Amino acid sequence: MRVSVCMTVKNEAGSVGDLARDFRAQTLIPDEIVVTDGGSTDDTPRILAQQLQGISTLKLIDLPGSNISAGRNRAISESTGDLIAIVDAGLRLKPGWLESLVRELENNPATDVVFGYILARPATVFETALGAVTIPDAAEIDPERYAVSAGSMAFRRELCELYPFPEWLDYGEDMYLDLRWRADGRILVHSSGADVGFRPRSTMGSFFRQYFNYARGDGQGRMWLNRHLMRFLAYLGGGTLLVAAGGNPLAIALAAGGGFFYMRRPYRRVMARIADIPVASALLAMLLLPAVRAAGDVAKMLGFLAGLRESLTGRQRAR
Repeated sequence: MRVSVCMTVKNEAGSVGDLARDFRAQTLIPDEIVVTDGGSTDDTPRILAQQLQGISTLKLIDLPGSNISAGRNRAISESTGDLIAIVDAGLRLKPGWLESLVRELENNPATDVVFGYILARPATVFETALGAVTIPDAAEIDPERYAVSAGSMAFRRELCELYPFPEWLDYGEDMYLDLRWRADGRILVHSSGADVGFRPRSTMGSFFRQYFNYARGDGQGRMWLNRHLMRFLAYLGGGTLLVAAGGNPLAIALAAGGGFFYMRRPYRRVMARIADIPVASALLAMLLLPAVRAAGDVAKMLGFLAGLRESLTGRQRAR
């Protein structure tokens, strides 16, 4: 079977070089790489042309103004492979990444989608804290409930013709497809060889914008309504308890206990990830966790409300 790797990029000059090196190290080289550029204003197209050329057949598509879904759909439509692998710039791939995806599809005709986990690969103390809050360790993940990311997945061409990426969604497009696939009884299989490394955002501001946009996509697509409702209720209930109780020690203890329970997983993750860094950096990472969690939750609540408003007023892209 012919294998196509499809991706969409925009202003990724700082990361596509690493991705090109990872492609060159693959144990299975794709028959072609098809890339849609959504209107980069940096050197992304030039770097791609220079560093991806020669790995396999390369096709660069200029599609300024396109969102991620439109870029992926265009790349897939102009590819020729029987099997389509999807990846994002900014991720680091194992040498066996593509082979792991392809092997599962070739060996098991019943499998519809093969995917890898997106795992934290931080480079700074802040990124370590952020990764601990937002990205679970592989051992924690239940593949049956994992929200499959288009950062690492593959499927047969027939599937993407039945389930194109939703161009009316600017964010959360892969989660939307994941929910549709599972609702329709499609078989999704995790391959550990396809797990990829992701460097978390390096500043609080960029992290806030990222999670605002993710939650905005949830609101536009009306996804994970119960999860977002629980977040609103938890903050409303906790805040109401503290205000109503004043300085009551019992209320403070209950709030502190609830906060500790809420933060237990990030602290457990960060403890496992700071073994090889200086003590001062480890302590700073632990101190950052509550602020990172709170900022992410506020971003999600505001983003979800913005997206839900757009959905209800018909302001998102036409379906």
